Amino acid sequence: MDGPEKFSDILAQLFTSRGWGRQQEANQVESAWLEVITALNPDFAPQTRCLGIKRKKMEVEVNNGVLFQELTQFHERNLLRMLQELLPNKIITGFKFRRGNW
Repeated sequence: MDGPEKFSDILAQLFTSRGWGRQQEANQVESAWLEVITALNPDFAPQTRCLGIKRKKMEVEVNNGVLFQELTQFHERNLLRMLQELLPNKIITGFKFRRGNW
């Protein structure tokens, strides 16, 4: 036996096995989305939901057809810039907006 395990190694294994790191990351991404969409227009936030980042694209569900079109045609570049400022350690190259009903 090589001796006792390092506490940092045990803690890393615990975080990995419980999925705590992924949940914290998801909360950070969702929080950043809420911040930028609220800055754009506070009325937009309740009509959108951040689903996460997949393949460097933030997936966002929008439950209003007019808002869906507005976000995709007029605000995508500005939202991306704001998100990249808030999440400098994340690579986000764009969005995948999808229609949702809730």
